[in-house]
Amino acid sequence: MATDDLRRLAETWLADDPDPAARDEILELLARLPDSADELADRFAGPLTFGTAGLRGRLRAGPNGMNLAVVTRAAAGLIGWLGAQDGRGPLIIGYDARYGSRDFAEQTARVATAAGREALLLPRPLPTPASRPPSRRSARSRRSRWAIPARSSTRRSSRGTWTAPRQPSAPARAT
Repeated sequence: MATDDLRRLAETWLADDPDPAARDEILELLARLPDSADELADRFAGPLTFGTAGLRGRLRAGPNGMNLAVVTRAAAGLIGWLGAQDGRGPLIIGYDARYGSRDFAEQTARVATAAGREALLLPRPLPTPASRPPSRRSARSRRSRWAIPARSSTRRSSRGTWTAPRQPSAPARAT
């Protein structure tokens, strides 16, 4: 991709990135052009996509990295999809103790509540298996949706969604 095209993509991305540290990361790459062209091209090669393990990617700025801007867009997409599916019930959001997980969970809750959906944030970090939705055998009458932003390593992050028939005990209401 041509340097001018990379610069335009990066500047457009900067206008919507909510994270000052991520914006600084992109600005530093822009300042080092043309030496940083390969790195910038990789970050703007395309958006992260959902796979079998959810939304996964290296923690870094840009649409091909896991960051608050990508989580914001993914959360908005999830909320839109739930609305189109006539999804009811709160969005239950869990996170683990690894770097960035709580920030991703809180951002998901902000997006959900801004769209008018109730968001319940689990009260503390939990290991990813513990924050997964309960078994369908424990069904209650009201269906809930789960969004679980979670770090999977020091270099990668993931975010998955599940549909579950009940809420966990004592989630905190997002404000």
